[in-house]
Amino acid sequence: MLGAAALFAAAALALCIFLSVHSIADSAVPGCGAGSDCGSVLSGRWSKLFGFLPIAALGAGMYLATLVCLVLRLTGKDEGIEDLVSGALVLLCTAIIAADLWFIGLQIHDGTFCRWCMATHVLGIAMSVLVLLSGPFRLKPALAGVALAAMLATVQLLTTPASRSAAGSTQSALPVAQAGTFPFIGDPSAPAVEVLFDYRCPHCRDLHALLPQIAAEKHLAFVLCPTPLSPACNAYIPAGEDRFPGSCELAKAALALWQESPDAFREFDEWAFAAGPSGKWEMKDGQAALAKARELAGKYGINADLQGAGVRERLSLTLEIFGRTSLKGSGGIPRLVYGQQWLIPETVDAGDLSEMIDSLIKS
Repeated sequence: MLGAAALFAAAALALCIFLSVHSIADSAVPGCGAGSDCGSVLSGRWSKLFGFLPIAALGAGMYLATLVCLVLRLTGKDEGIEDLVSGALVLLCTAIIAADLWFIGLQIHDGTFCRWCMATHVLGIAMSVLVLLSGPFRLKPALAGVALAAMLATVQLLTTPASRSAAGSTQSALPVAQAGTFPFIGDPSAPAVEVLFDYRCPHCRDLHALLPQIAAEKHLAFVLCPTPLSPACNAYIPAGEDRFPGSCELAKAALALWQESPDAFREFDEWAFAAGPSGKWEMKDGQAALAKARELAGKYGINADLQGAGVRERLSLTLEIFGRTSLKGSGGIPRLVYGQQWLIPETVDAGDLSEMIDSLIKS
């Protein structure tokens, strides 16, 4: 069993080094591009400790220490320090199991999964179980291992800002989505913050509800830029990573209605984010979006051409902004963009959003 455990430890160590290198280089991991689940996890709030130390690097240290202990045990070179090696293995393996369960739980809670991370967690748990089954089991080192993982979780909870998951800037000027050309909330003559969002994104809905209050308080314009996270119309989303199918139709319908009638757009916008009969928000799908667009076009006597040049131009501009602020794997939304600066809020209330906008505008 220990031989298999050593192989698992070596594989997990290699994966952690791989992820650490990409994190330090601030580059996208293969298969984890903009808008992907794993891209969101690897660039999210839980991916680093104190905002700079990759969690994968801590994992690499744990797996390296475990591998050294296993090699000593397998080669018989732990003679005279058997108790020390056994205790270290129990401590390390219980800490790894507890930490892996913590990070798996975070992914379940957030509803986003990283295949590279999950592979590492599965290897770590399998390795640890094999080691612990091989014995001897010691209670005190086991409790110390669990306490070590609990300390990591506590430090993350206390030190990781809940208000943002990623932030950055571009080296060159971004295209500008202007209030009026695009839908907006607030005073169109005020400083404008572009909001990239998807009508099928739950967190986008939460942030959207806060925008009128913040716009009035800060005398801002929020330029609404529908940004579908679907490879059906967004070339920056990897094929097979269609988190929000139907979002292209929703975005095009919104832009088409805005082009013809701001009032029709506002009705569509309210409908897309409105709660259902149960009182809970129900995502609108592509077919429902097309039907609603036809209904509003008839009501307002307008033509809602979802394939028109105006819609294509607006959507292309929005997607360019998305792509150029996603080049390093930070593909989440909603996203706030001001000038060349951008940030991705994670969990926000009105106070969080107000502070983030202040920092965005002043940066």
